Amino acid sequence: MDTVGIKVISRNEINRCIKILRKYCKLSIGEIKEAIISNNYVVECSYVKEEGIVNIIKLYKELCDNNIQAQLYEHERITNVEFLENLVETYYEINEEIADRIWIKE
Repeated sequence: MDTVGIKVISRNEINRCIKILRKYCKLSIGEIKEAIISNNYVVECSYVKEEGIVNIIKLYKELCDNNIQAQLYEHERITNVEFLENLVETYYEINEEIADRIWIKE
């Protein structure tokens, strides 16, 4: 499956990370801790799931605001927040165009 995900790079502030991450995912404290230590995604979603990508962007920004290093990935490759924001904007524009076409047909 093509995914977008986020990994936490900072391992010295795991308790602070857990507090933030619990707002964005349903993993247990132990699962979050294990994901961080194992360098696995703490949150991931399908590449085409707009809401999930927005959630990952918000999480990334909150981690950065708290001086916690995190890395974004798309298709297992490192990416940046601007790319994901552009992707969400593209999905929004496509949805608007589809809605306009449906409205015109009615």
